[in-house]
Amino acid sequence: MNQTYRIRATRFATSLSQISNTMSKSPNCNIESHGNEIIIHISTNKTKEILEQIFANIIANDCKRHYITTKIHFKISCELMHFTFIQALCQFDYQTDKFIARTLLEIGHTFDLDSFYDFCLDKLKKRWDEVITIANDNMPLLLCRQTFTELLSYLLTNLESKIDTIILKEESGKINVYDRSLKPIMPKYTNQTLCNDKKIIATLISLSPRKILFFGNHPLFETISLMFGTGHYLTNYVTSFKMPHEN
Repeated sequence: MNQTYRIRATRFATSLSQISNTMSKSPNCNIESHGNEIIIHISTNKTKEILEQIFANIIANDCKRHYITTKIHFKISCELMHFTFIQALCQFDYQTDKFIARTLLEIGHTFDLDSFYDFCLDKLKKRWDEVITIANDNMPLLLCRQTFTELLSYLLTNLESKIDTIILKEESGKINVYDRSLKPIMPKYTNQTLCNDKKIIATLISLSPRKILFFGNHPLFETISLMFGTGHYLTNYVTSFKMPHEN
């Protein structure tokens, strides 16, 4: 049975590419892109379920990040540290946020993500407000580098781990990410406006590995060690590691 879904987004327009990329993998799917709107033509009875999964992820990631960013009343002087802090807050209790998001979703054949964010997320926004209030109330501590680093490390350590080991290897001045079996891991965010350092940090926070292995002397490794030091097993291998394709 052929179905058509019209999805609009303005503030969250970058999410449209995520929807398109995921849906394009479905059989018998044709996607039209028109600026801040995509039209999906598909013939499968599981389309609504797939869209609900995609939107639950978007709400628990993009919408939560947008909400927290607009409500935090301070900015850490180091841009990368501030980015890491926001990412860590977004990942806090992520699975529960995603579950609640799915209970709130009612996807019809026309869906406006901006309107849904404005009028249908009160239950989630109340949860997010609790975390934001704690952060704002502790602003003096968070603006002190030592206490900020300790609090950030504690927050990162207590995120749900999705992978045991991540390997970070410096190659031609760039950091590439691999799992324990040496399979490449794509950065979580492919947004071209993010620098590579932020993509690496976002990937680490999203996966929250129990172990991080470094190969090389990239300057970011020291920052990652500082952020993830507490509760993580960090090992630095400077020159002794080769990937299979280098043999």
